[in-house]
Amino acid sequence: QVMADKHGNTVFFGERECSLQRRHQKVIEEAPSPFVSEKMRADMGAQAVQLAEAVGYDSAGTVEFIVDESGDFYFLEMNTRLQVEHPVTEFVYGVDLVEQMIRSAQGEKLTFKQADIKPVGWSIEARVYAECPERGFVPSIGRLKTCLLPNVYEGLRLDTGVVEGSEISPFYDPMIAKVISFGATREQATARLQNALDEFVIDGIDTNLNFLNALLEHETFAEGNCTTHFIEQTYPDGFKAAEMDENAQRERAMVAGLLMAKQGNFEGFTDWAVVDMASTRERLLRITPGEGLFYLLEIGEEKIPVEVDWQRGDRQAVVTWPDGRVQAWRAQVDDFEVVLAHAGIETQQRVYPPHVAERARRMPQKQKRDLSHLVLSPMPGFLLHVRVSDGDQVKQGQELAIIEAMKMENVIRAPKDGEIAKVHVDSGSAVTIDQPLIEFVA
Repeated sequence: QVMADKHGNTVFFGERECSLQRRHQKVIEEAPSPFVSEKMRADMGAQAVQLAEAVGYDSAGTVEFIVDESGDFYFLEMNTRLQVEHPVTEFVYGVDLVEQMIRSAQGEKLTFKQADIKPVGWSIEARVYAECPERGFVPSIGRLKTCLLPNVYEGLRLDTGVVEGSEISPFYDPMIAKVISFGATREQATARLQNALDEFVIDGIDTNLNFLNALLEHETFAEGNCTTHFIEQTYPDGFKAAEMDENAQRERAMVAGLLMAKQGNFEGFTDWAVVDMASTRERLLRITPGEGLFYLLEIGEEKIPVEVDWQRGDRQAVVTWPDGRVQAWRAQVDDFEVVLAHAGIETQQRVYPPHVAERARRMPQKQKRDLSHLVLSPMPGFLLHVRVSDGDQVKQGQELAIIEAMKMENVIRAPKDGEIAKVHVDSGSAVTIDQPLIEFVA
């Protein structure tokens, strides 16, 4: 980050680490970079200043470099503007870059020298996108039926232009908010950002909230070793949440039971069966209400006193554990079902009083419809081109159609070899997510 005035004075405000990208678009940025040494920072900064001075630049600008495995860095480009991730620099260096741009434009001199510029603490920004990471980061459009934003306090900043009821259209970039944390250490900044991401409650569209938190949980991020290929190499087929260990599964079952008990739908019951929908594993709990927000949880032989508080229209549970941990959980309770999202993992549990659980186990499971002969639209958008016709023979991977959504063209390819039975849509038409586009001969 460089800043220059109209009098030949130019300084730099350190670097921002922007390697976490999907589709060449940044999702997590931080300052300083955990990879950059003091010498590399000074050398990069000197070259960035030299470039800005060589072209007579004034105002804020960003000189971008890429770094190879040996630590050598190379000039990539200069962005002659303010960037989306500028708040992390503002947090760490205590400067308002927008104010400095205005002062420079008015002809004022910079009031600081390079020696005055010292980084303090750590800042991380996450970009909240309207997209579905589980489907390969395809964009998501629609109306924000619910839009509850995180609480903002010292050490946290939220920039957004949406409110409940806003329409996310297919015409613009899918970023709907950015949340920026600051802490004395990288670990503190990470924890604050994770908590803020878990405080979002958004319904009506898909978002990358769980994905962002999963990135922050990943050991490679914790080690500071992410490259520009990290996301595509870690999630080649789209985002899939990490496996939970026994401790995490057990903790999640306890939270699900607490939320069902706290809802008061089954007043008078203390015993509960919690069934994980993914594994079908069942755990038995006893939950006894105490005074105020306190509950006594019994699971097996263990007794655990906890505090649970509903917030944000009963869509967020704040749970305080005996060891002092305070966790925010996005939550939705509907009849017997509890959906929980925390630390990048979303799960579904069914919670019953034991006599109801026994009846539920005997209920037949609904069979899923066979859609293997259909090519469905992976996203809402506009169908630019259809490349095949009824009766065509196609090979796996062959281009079938192109859908435009949020400034990007997305190629739909054949999932297998076969014959096209019917093309259900025409070029130029609007399509919705999961709408049948092309049908194969079964």
